[in-house]
Amino acid sequence: MIAKRGDKSVILTAVERKTRYLTAGILPNRNAYPIAKKLCRMLKNQAAPVLAVTSDNGTEFACHGLIAKQLKTDFYFANPHHPWKRGSNENSNGLIRQYFPKGIELKNKYSQLRQAVNRINNRPRKCLDYATALEAYQQAVLN
Repeated sequence: MIAKRGDKSVILTAVERKTRYLTAGILPNRNAYPIAKKLCRMLKNQAAPVLAVTSDNGTEFACHGLIAKQLKTDFYFANPHHPWKRGSNENSNGLIRQYFPKGIELKNKYSQLRQAVNRINNRPRKCLDYATALEAYQQAVLN
């Protein structure tokens, strides 16, 4: 997710497809290598193994080989102009936009992002039979 014009900061989001568990981080720009490193750190800290990663076709994922190697997983790209192929991620980005509308500066908003992600992961979801993403994720890890 891109911040306001002139601010090169971005929010990198990753959503576990089955449980809708969201992780996110702020980066100072859209350069491929820092994004790959940050995504690897975010996903390595998860309790469940990463089976596959699907991203859009942006140049920020040019280091997809590094991500696949570091996480020992498959890396896929959604077809261009087909955001519904990453529906969980697009929906989560929309939820984050409630807290960070377009035009807001992202610099030094790390604690606000943590709070927003915590709220999103702790809100009941109809698709999860009104369990929270955190509850579903913890249940999936236990099984």
